[in-house]
Parts: sequence; structure tokens; C-alpha cells
Amino acid sequence: MKKIFLTMTATASVLIFIGSLFLNTVLGTFGLVTTSAKELSQLRESQQIVEKMKAVVVY
Repeated sequence: MKKIFLTMTATASVLIFIGSLFLNTVLGTFGLVTTSAKELSQLRESQQIVEKMKAVVVY
């Protein structure tokens, strides 16, 4: 039973890894990129800071 669980877990891990590589390649071909939730959060925070700086600058 333990060997079956280990085999299933290893197979699932390899399939997820291969799927991730495939999706990243396909998205990269079309100029799209995948980002993690942490990176996306940092990008949103940076965008908010830029918007605040734009609001302060008066033309």
C-alpha cells in the first residue's frame, strides 16, 4: 500500500512539473508570462505607489 501511494505521488509530481513546463512554454510563445501570487501582490503595491506619486506631481 505504501509503494502504491509513493508511486502515485511521484507520478502526480512529474505530471504537474511537465504540465507547468508546457504551459510556461506555450504562454511564453505568445508573450504572456506567469507570475506567482507574491510577485503579483508586489506589482500591485508598486502600481499603487506610482499612482500616488503621479497624484502628487502637479503639471
